[in-house]
Amino acid sequence: MPPAFHLEPIDEDDPAAGYRGVVDPTGFVGREAFAQALVDEGLPTDAETVLALCEAEQAAMASLMREGWDVAVPGGIAETPWPDAEKAAQLGGTVSGRAMAGKDQVRRRMIEHGIPHRHSHVEAFFSAQEQVTLRLLLEGYEIEHPIGRMSTTIVGRFDGPDDAFDPQRHEVDIEFGDLDVRDWLEGYREMMRRKLADPPRPLLDGYEDANTGRIGDYLRAGHMVCLRGYWLRFRRSDPEQGVFFIAEDGATRRVASVAFTGLCEAAFVLPLDLPSGLYRLEVRTVLIPRDGLQRGALPDPILVAARAA
Repeated sequence: MPPAFHLEPIDEDDPAAGYRGVVDPTGFVGREAFAQALVDEGLPTDAETVLALCEAEQAAMASLMREGWDVAVPGGIAETPWPDAEKAAQLGGTVSGRAMAGKDQVRRRMIEHGIPHRHSHVEAFFSAQEQVTLRLLLEGYEIEHPIGRMSTTIVGRFDGPDDAFDPQRHEVDIEFGDLDVRDWLEGYREMMRRKLADPPRPLLDGYEDANTGRIGDYLRAGHMVCLRGYWLRFRRSDPEQGVFFIAEDGATRRVASVAFTGLCEAAFVLPLDLPSGLYRLEVRTVLIPRDGLQRGALPDPILVAARAA
């Protein structure tokens, strides 16, 4: 679903010209509010630290691009606007296929700019940044993002005032407030545009039995489980949301004891009385209210063993 929008005539004097979609602005999220949004969504640190990470990321990207690198950023690629054949060759690339600075290089450069954070903290920051950006854009906000101010726009012609959004004819695009960054962010723009086309839903990557340290193995009733992935935050007070174990016969059990739920991780205690057997592990959450309940599950069933005597 696109952000909320209304239709306006393309040409007031020519109804046959059709209509264009105009996003209804929800508000503006400045740099400090963007940092707080990452914290609110479950990033395990404070807004001041996140703001420092955003500033270090911006400085790292700028320094790498001044050296001629293309830079991998959360959500896409930032392409250097001034390709230089000699510099590209020194870095192992070419003007037509320049060298790429991946997340590890961005992370190292951020640390060089004075951010004394561990690898896992910066990686969590990258993941949270992409997910929060997508959510805020789909909710109609304009964002002061570390790589530039951005908002959403609707692309495509509408046939009349009652026409509806059709993914075959229309798409959600990103509008950059700073004209100077549009060209070198085209790679980022294209990748984010594809992600905006589908409503976000929980994506589950793996799990660990925190009591035993076993990863991707069977689980035991009563043990703490750490679940990894994306879009894992849910409202615990809503009985429709949460972590669910679905048995082969369709019987469904919602986990009651949840220790933590965030963008990229959830931790919970497996019910003591959960019967042994194979289960489908599913996370259900409302990420954007107008999109309703979204579900995501591990691709393979999980074996649950009864609690040890």
